[in-house]
Amino acid sequence: MMRFILALSVLVSLHACSADSTQPVAYNDSLAVQQIRITEKANKLQDAFAGYVRGEMEIRRNELENQLEKAEEQVDKMQAFKNDESLLKAAKDLIKGYKELNASEYDEAIKILSKPDSVYTEVDEARLTILYKSIDEKSNRLISEFLQAQKTFAGNNNLQLKPAYEESASN
Repeated sequence: MMRFILALSVLVSLHACSADSTQPVAYNDSLAVQQIRITEKANKLQDAFAGYVRGEMEIRRNELENQLEKAEEQVDKMQAFKNDESLLKAAKDLIKGYKELNASEYDEAIKILSKPDSVYTEVDEARLTILYKSIDEKSNRLISEFLQAQKTFAGNNNLQLKPAYEESASN
């Protein structure tokens, strides 16, 4: 489950590159940074699931909640770029989607994973499988939708997107 989400998180580490204007580049980057930070925190929470330690899961969940609040605060201050709301809307949808995951699937998974072995059942195991699948599907959809909006934004503003690691490797 977590490997596919981690791979998608690497793909979204994009920065816009253009000789024409830094304004749409900065706009893109400010929203992409929020997406990256959220997915990093979500990945850390999901990694904590493997430890079955409620305290660790709660710490990671609090980190995700804090990041979601920071991102929402930052994104709410922003306006559409030249009447193009698509990238901003995608960022807001991403935040909303992760908040919903946190309140539902993540919450339920933590409750199940925190059960003592003596009361943990096959029904719990089956429910976790369903929750993990739902988390994967929702996370991947949210990230894909953000990436698509980012690509559309880049096309509308004559920008080229390239992975951040290529940029830093060439410097």
